[in-house]
Amino acid sequence: MTPTADDLVKNLAALSRRFAGLAAKLAQAARELEGAGTLPPDSLLEEFAAARGEFIDLRSSVLDAARTLGVTAPAPAAIDGLKALEPVVRALAEATVNEPRRATLAEARRRVLVVLDRIMTINHVDDPNFAALLECQAKAREIRAAVLDPKGPTAESAAVIVEATPAFSALLTLIEGREHLDDAKFTVLEDSVTRLFGRTLTVAATRGKLVAGPPDLPRAPERPAPRPKTVEEPVAPVVVAAAPSVAPRVQPPAPLLASPAAPAAASPTPSAAPHAPPPAPFYAPPAPSPAPPAPPVAPAPAAPPPPAPAAPPPRAPAAPPPPAPAAPPPPAPAAPPPPAPAAPPPPAPAAPPPPAPAAPPPPAPAAPRPPAPAAPPPPPALIKQEVAAAAPAPEEDSAPQVVETAALDEGAQWWVSAWARWTSWKGTIDFKAGVKQELGKYAYLLSVPIQQSAEYEEGLLAYGYSVLLDFVERQRPGIVTKALNSLKTFVPGKAAPSVGAHLYKFLIDEARLAEQYPEFVKSVLLAAVPEPGLWTQARILESATETSIFTHPSPRVGDPDHTTQRLTNDRQRFADHRFPVTLAPLTVRFFAVAADFREPREMDVKLKEGRAECIDAWLLTIPPVGRADLKSEVVRLVPEGSSVPALGRDCATLWVAVFNPDPKAEKKYELSLTLKKDASR
Repeated sequence: MTPTADDLVKNLAALSRRFAGLAAKLAQAARELEGAGTLPPDSLLEEFAAARGEFIDLRSSVLDAARTLGVTAPAPAAIDGLKALEPVVRALAEATVNEPRRATLAEARRRVLVVLDRIMTINHVDDPNFAALLECQAKAREIRAAVLDPKGPTAESAAVIVEATPAFSALLTLIEGREHLDDAKFTVLEDSVTRLFGRTLTVAATRGKLVAGPPDLPRAPERPAPRPKTVEEPVAPVVVAAAPSVAPRVQPPAPLLASPAAPAAASPTPSAAPHAPPPAPFYAPPAPSPAPPAPPVAPAPAAPPPPAPAAPPPRAPAAPPPPAPAAPPPPAPAAPPPPAPAAPPPPAPAAPPPPAPAAPPPPAPAAPRPPAPAAPPPPPALIKQEVAAAAPAPEEDSAPQVVETAALDEGAQWWVSAWARWTSWKGTIDFKAGVKQELGKYAYLLSVPIQQSAEYEEGLLAYGYSVLLDFVERQRPGIVTKALNSLKTFVPGKAAPSVGAHLYKFLIDEARLAEQYPEFVKSVLLAAVPEPGLWTQARILESATETSIFTHPSPRVGDPDHTTQRLTNDRQRFADHRFPVTLAPLTVRFFAVAADFREPREMDVKLKEGRAECIDAWLLTIPPVGRADLKSEVVRLVPEGSSVPALGRDCATLWVAVFNPDPKAEKKYELSLTLKKDASR
């Protein structure tokens, strides 16, 4: 059970009293040793060793509590006595008193960050450089920096946060939930957004021009946007097949009568021959086959009855048309035969001048009228039917897709969070600073599977994987954008049933994350050690007289509770200390060995997967304080095992990072750490 701050204060006071008593006994023993040459009794040496062990335990408990409460504490090596430990214990006591307030502030901070991170994912569907949106996101970025400031927001920035946060939430509501708002609520939200961000951004939000989420991430589309899109695409083929009929469709009554007259007048002007064929499709039902000519003439029959003079002149020889329809009906593509009657049309221009043909028109209409009434209805009906059939088809297809993509968005929450955090700090800090920032919040980040990270810490832990996106982007510039673009053609299937699974698979296949993962672990290890540090599966503290092993009583990742095993017998201390560990795909577990002595001792490190020797580990050595001639060094474990020859003298702390580079399969390892009493052995 983890001790409370009160327990730590009491333990510190008790240990201080014990140290005072022990100091008196040691002083007496020193006088006897100096005066009479009498050695201290064994009981005093045992008491001294026990007091040292209690101090080490207390120091570990204090540092663990400091990490849990977010209290800044020095490195273990810097806390070499009770005086150095007292300030940390006092800080813990103060933090505990302020814990309720801190928890409230932390929750408020979390909610503000969630809103601001969502604001950073908003995009304009037409203009990626929409000025009003960029200004809004710049404000969000400034407020986010104030919220994340370790020193806390100032009075001015706090006022800005209080004023702006509701407006940001209102903007998100207008973008994603405006259809469910009543008029009163809509007006209030609209005024709030307009007051802080301006009318331009409000109009864009209410018109469906803004969407929240990573670019190209499949999501339920806003209703105003897709409607015209889905109608235009299916109808487009019909319009192309009958181009002139577009105008009549937009304005059915008037243009339908006027449009034929215009083409009729235009046709004789260039030449009569090219426009002679249209009459054949006009009388024949299979007008759709000669698509371009059919529409201009299809309305013509309706026009002849009202304006008789306009229609008859070009068609003085009414007799030729009947033969033409006779040929078309049997074969649908009968449009070619009309060129044969093209010979009569040449005389047609000569026929119009004499008004005599005014008499023939009566018989001519009699012949065309039977087909005419039958012919005109089909074209309009056919067009209407095609439009009606085409429009609902995409709606029916898109409806399930909207529901499906909306559900799929949940699977991509880890990516959305990591991407939002990454876009907020990329370009402003480097990878190392990003690692310190993210692991300072959750030191056990890399021990959690990537796709499950949104299930931890109320979804906040997933933001930490922004360091992974930054790493792969540095290895392969543009890969994050490419991953987002790949969603344009994504279709759920067995390989990737969700958007999150697809993006994870993309990182494996395209970004080659499995191959790059060992280097990623190495980079994080170098950036996070010694500060802010990493959550360890087990820790060993070696002193001159004993070995203390700290492990966690439960298998829960990130568990702050630990149990301590103290070994004083050499046969137990200088033996193989084995730690079984099961790793999910692309996760890491860290182990640390700290030396609290100056004489050199050798430490052997071996790793096995099953019965086979394995190299899936990094070793990082940290030199003692004051050894400016030495630097931290990280090396890959070799199959037969690696050794640290001078633990204590040249290496104050040894870190071991055991990782699973397999992106799909869980792996079981066994780590062996062996301390040798004599480095020469």
